[in-house]
Amino acid sequence: MNTPIKASNTDRQENGYVVAIDFGLKYLGIAASSRLIPRPFGITTLIAQSGKLKDWSKLEEILAEYKPHTILVGLPLNMDGSESEMSERAKAFGESLCSRTSIPVQFVDERLSSWEVRKMNQENSKNKQKKTSKIHEESACLIAQTWVSDIEISTEQPNG
Repeated sequence: MNTPIKASNTDRQENGYVVAIDFGLKYLGIAASSRLIPRPFGITTLIAQSGKLKDWSKLEEILAEYKPHTILVGLPLNMDGSESEMSERAKAFGESLCSRTSIPVQFVDERLSSWEVRKMNQENSKNKQKKTSKIHEESACLIAQTWVSDIEISTEQPNG
């Protein structure tokens, strides 16, 4: 069902949540952050098939619960900053998500986010068999953190 998520703009702005999505062909990692909880936290990993959600209802439940003012979708760029086939798929997913939910979508450069999470887990964990689902959630956390950091940097810059 393609029912828009019902939350007023006031609700969305006051709670201050953003929901971040680590887009992938098999999995979508989901995380959130807010003004009250500035450190992003993982929510879940959803199953996808060729980058398409098999069941939208779980994502719709998450969006209804958190009422984000913005959805962040990781944009997997090439190392030189150019777009790839995966970038195009992530953009198509984000555009579909925006159309389906009426929630603004922003794309966040996520080069190396999954790689960075795996590296951190190998360095910081005695158990190197980290579950795949947590890797995608943690990658979504990095996407949210990148966005928050970019906002903080831009507000600290003097005008002019």
